[in-house]
Formats: sequence, C-alpha cells, structure tokens
Amino acid sequence: MWLAKGVVGVLYEMRYAAEGGVFGVASYLLNGVIDILILALIVRFFGGLLGAFQFNRWTRWAYVLTNWMIDPIAKVLPTYANVDWSPLAAFVLLLIVKAIL
Repeated sequence: MWLAKGVVGVLYEMRYAAEGGVFGVASYLLNGVIDILILALIVRFFGGLLGAFQFNRWTRWAYVLTNWMIDPIAKVLPTYANVDWSPLAAFVLLLIVKAIL
C-alpha cells in the first residue's frame, strides 16, 4: 500500500513539474539528483564510522558518487577525533543548495 502511495506521489510531483515547463522539470530532476547525493553522503559518513570504507561492496557506490565533491573539502577540512568530517560538510552544502533552488 505504501509503495502505491509513493508511486502516486511521484507521479503527481512529475505532473506539477511538467506544468512548470522546462525549468520545472529541470528543477525536479536537480532536486532528485541532490537527494541521491545526500543519501550517498549519509551512507558514506556512517559507513566510515563503522569501518566500511571505499572498497567495501556495500558502500562503494556512495564513494563513487561523492568523491568529486568530498576530495576538495577533505583537503581543507582536517579530521577530528579520527572522523572524516568532509561528508558532513558536503551534506550541509547540498542542503544549502537545495534550499536556494
């Protein structure tokens, strides 16, 4: 039942995005990409805390999706208490970008 509600909700969102024209569809797609990147950052952060790094088959996809964004932040932001905080910083930046859009 919840799956059907989710599919209907996505179809309604797509309909409203299409009513917005090209910019509405582009905004809808960009929000979807940002949501996927946020999910990958969450997996990467908690995977790093649990010891599942980039060569683990369960977290490899998150590293592939987010390395382009994390590497420049990791050069500037140092680790603290043996935790890499750059995924959290990228998460905050993505939330800011999403709020602006």
